[in-house]
Amino acid sequence: MSLLRPGTHQPVPRELVARCHELGLLTWRLDANGLPMEEPDAPELLAMWMSSKQFRAELTTLASAWSGMDTPQAVEPRPGMWVFPFEEVHRRRRTGYVVAIGFGREILESDLLEPSCVGGSLQLSAVRHQLAAHATLNERCAQHLSSSLRWMFNDLTRSTKDTQTIGGFTEQLGFAYETVTMLCELGRSMGSIDDPMSFIRAVAESLAETLQYGWVAVRLTDENGDKVHQYGSVRLDDGELGVTIARIDSGEPDAVAGSTQIYGVDDPSSRLGPQVVCHPIERAGKRFGMIIAGGKAGDDPQVSTYETKSFESLTGLLGAFLENVGLYEEQRQTFLGTIRAMSGALDAKDRYTRGHSDRVAHLSEGIARSLGFDEDEAKRVHLAGILHDIGKIGVPESVLCKPGRLTDEEFGKIKLHPEIGHEILKGIPSLRDVLPGVLHHHERYDGRGYPHGLAGEDIPLLARIIGVADTFDAMSSNRAYHSKMPREVVLAEIRKCSGSQFDPRVAEAFLTLDLSEYDRMVADHASQDAFTQAA
Repeated sequence: MSLLRPGTHQPVPRELVARCHELGLLTWRLDANGLPMEEPDAPELLAMWMSSKQFRAELTTLASAWSGMDTPQAVEPRPGMWVFPFEEVHRRRRTGYVVAIGFGREILESDLLEPSCVGGSLQLSAVRHQLAAHATLNERCAQHLSSSLRWMFNDLTRSTKDTQTIGGFTEQLGFAYETVTMLCELGRSMGSIDDPMSFIRAVAESLAETLQYGWVAVRLTDENGDKVHQYGSVRLDDGELGVTIARIDSGEPDAVAGSTQIYGVDDPSSRLGPQVVCHPIERAGKRFGMIIAGGKAGDDPQVSTYETKSFESLTGLLGAFLENVGLYEEQRQTFLGTIRAMSGALDAKDRYTRGHSDRVAHLSEGIARSLGFDEDEAKRVHLAGILHDIGKIGVPESVLCKPGRLTDEEFGKIKLHPEIGHEILKGIPSLRDVLPGVLHHHERYDGRGYPHGLAGEDIPLLARIIGVADTFDAMSSNRAYHSKMPREVVLAEIRKCSGSQFDPRVAEAFLTLDLSEYDRMVADHASQDAFTQAA
């Protein structure tokens, strides 16, 4: 199976046929054996005469002789009848001829005329009369005409090839422009590593549109196994796609160009074909998966070398992107690990608040989702919840863990923790959006909170959300200075304080939450605390 576009058919130029007609010649398209492929291009009566068995036998005899010649020569098989052959070529193989046929006065008395008329049930006088109008050649004229026609044929064939070459270069240039444009547009999108599936979708859809593939599948491989994502205008069912992937995994392609594998599709009616292309997604020796495509449309459904280069470029781009995604995820996990370590350090200072930050983060994320926050926004709220009390690291342990009532001075030290937390985190660029939650989560809706006494909508929404979650968990947990309160009492207090301590909209969103996961977290943290004390 060739990766190149199939060789073009090189027919006899139409301009040559038209010139033959202007010269009074009749034309006929034959196969390589001299058998007719079309009706003769001649007046009706002469076309019927030429279609007779006797006349056609003359042509098959000539074709047999031409088959042994590099260039078929003009010949006079009967006195007054000249045949000028012009070869048709497909993939460098002669597949037929267009013959131009001219007549001289001798043909009117030829022994071919009467038998062919009888065999074709034609009236001899009528054929002879019409043939006389075309019987204008003589031997000298035929020799000059043969040379002129061969020259015209060669010249027009070269011109046609040049036109095809220019057209091919134009097509390649257009294709290259589309590919470069596609790669530039995708390159500008590579920064969206926090949403890798959007970029993967953009790559697949660009490939389908630019290269005219009906379907494109991206198979991603990681430690959890394979996932296949399908794009394009044609939607394959799981069976079709599964069979294709199984065949690819067998490692027996019909053709290979570099890292690109091509598989033929035997069933012409299949939505897979006519060919399926597969290229691995790799970067620095690491394999991330593969791109698979098929159902190619357009004038030429075969895979070209230009397309395999595009697959190589796109998968290279995608491999670099996925490598960056992996590095970003490693950094993110390292960062979150650091954050959790800081939160754990706080829990270690005060056993009564073990798991408090995780629970506040969970409740805050739930409130955010209830208020209509999207996935990314809700995750940032969760992060703010984890960090909201980080400033308590700067509060003396004797104050944090004091079992009795705090003095005004001690409470003043506790009230510093939002600003301490803000000061600790403000130098981290990636946490700028969560700082308002850390600094203002103890503000009150009525303006009586701290540290700045903000009120109503002046309090950042993030802080209003954390404030409700923080208060709920504080009332629902055992502390050094109080025991946890019953659930119904806590919920009643949330309702009671809506509009004074809490934003009514946030309080209402909280009251819709399912608290079963929260209760599980409380139980887990309690068991961890018991284990720590026992140890």
